[in-house]
Amino acid sequence: MSEEEIRKSFGHLRLLECVTSSHTRCQIWKVLPHLDIVRNVQRFGLALEDFLEDDDSPRERKCLHLTDDANSNWIFCSCPDFSFSSIRFLELSCLEKTWVKNEVTPNASSTLESLVINLLHPEASVGAILREYGANLRRLFINGFRFQNIQLGLISELCPRLEAIHLKLVGVNGISQSTSFRHLKEFIWAHSDFKLEASLSAVFSCAPNLQKVQIEGQQFNLNDLQQVKILTIEEKILGSLQSLRWKIGWCTSAILKGITEIVKNASAILPELRELELSYENTVLTSAKIAHSVHGDSFRNEFFRSMPDNGLSKAMMADKILVEVLKSYK
Repeated sequence: MSEEEIRKSFGHLRLLECVTSSHTRCQIWKVLPHLDIVRNVQRFGLALEDFLEDDDSPRERKCLHLTDDANSNWIFCSCPDFSFSSIRFLELSCLEKTWVKNEVTPNASSTLESLVINLLHPEASVGAILREYGANLRRLFINGFRFQNIQLGLISELCPRLEAIHLKLVGVNGISQSTSFRHLKEFIWAHSDFKLEASLSAVFSCAPNLQKVQIEGQQFNLNDLQQVKILTIEEKILGSLQSLRWKIGWCTSAILKGITEIVKNASAILPELRELELSYENTVLTSAKIAHSVHGDSFRNEFFRSMPDNGLSKAMMADKILVEVLKSYK
């Protein structure tokens, strides 16, 4: 097809979701300069509607993934008129010198809403990036490299408007009495086997308007879990919570009991809670699966075999209050 034929056939497209190289993307942009090319829209917490716009307004690209790939220079040399001023969703998989060299900062900092930071080495820091981009951010995603620590106090200072934080393979510390996320509605933390240096109770206390929480891991502090339970009972945290998902890896029976106590109290106390899910070693303990496991011996045996530690799984299933709580949520 000729370039003109491509424009006529595909010029109406707003978004192309696919995996492709920087070189290929820039070849496409030569012909369709305003097309957003994203490998995973959900990575930004977005939907197709976020890329639609008024037909009367000028069409501009909204999303960019900047890497240290040698072909990244194609973004600039093949698209000399490209303006970062329209970018609302940015993913950085590069060293600091890359985004500084390409002068992303002066044009994107005022319009950026979502930022994905993929840390590439153990000494990588998010401070410099957030000082430039954080002021108007609504959504922040940080993916760690060999378990760096992220200072939540610094993030709250540099990103005062955050509504969602997703953390993966990073530890959290640096929480003080001045740490505040009053706009934060969504907190997702997948820390795998990383040992927590900051407490969940401290995280929940500095974000009074949380609506969605998802925790995934296996090393929790028992005293901290007890504190979360107490603060929940006292109605000092999670008062606006609508969704709670807790994914547990291998843990001790005491830790498991601490988490199940939080789950049961959340169901009884939190007035807005509409979604509650507890997973153990990737097996979801909820709704139909719970019901079948309680009422069917053959299913129960299959259910237990799917779980690596029958002792803990049977202890959960023997907790009649927990079973009834989980059965009540779809």
